[in-house]
Amino acid sequence: RKIRVKIPKGISSGTYLKVNCKDNVQFPAQNVKILVEVQNRSDIKLDGQDIIILLPISYSEVILGEEVVIRTPEGKVKIKIPANFELGKMIRVNHAGVELSLNKGNLYIKPTLANLADSSSLRKILAKLDELYKGDIRAKLLQELESKELE
Repeated sequence: RKIRVKIPKGISSGTYLKVNCKDNVQFPAQNVKILVEVQNRSDIKLDGQDIIILLPISYSEVILGEEVVIRTPEGKVKIKIPANFELGKMIRVNHAGVELSLNKGNLYIKPTLANLADSSSLRKILAKLDELYKGDIRAKLLQELESKELE
């Protein structure tokens, strides 16, 4: 038997819906309990009322920054990825998450580096970028560690 069920806005995993199925020629009237399980995707997760989206970005977007338009259940949202973005941080869009009664969660965008095909041209480009660095990029870190060892 097929039944049509309206899923209420903001429902969470583990919630039971009670549905009253009416009589028809093939089936008697029944009360049905349906267990709701919200599935996370690899790139979109639900954390309570908050939505977390993993957003692939390019190397140039990490360094130069960019305005990016993403689609959400509520519509399109424009976000600004700041220049020299620190990967691992999240960008919060207030009140763009799941709505429950009078409260609404937030939308969190977590930029991640997009996978690039491993190619010799990519290796050459990255090697050219490394040539732009002057001196030892980790010298300050090593100096701080050495000075703490002396204490």
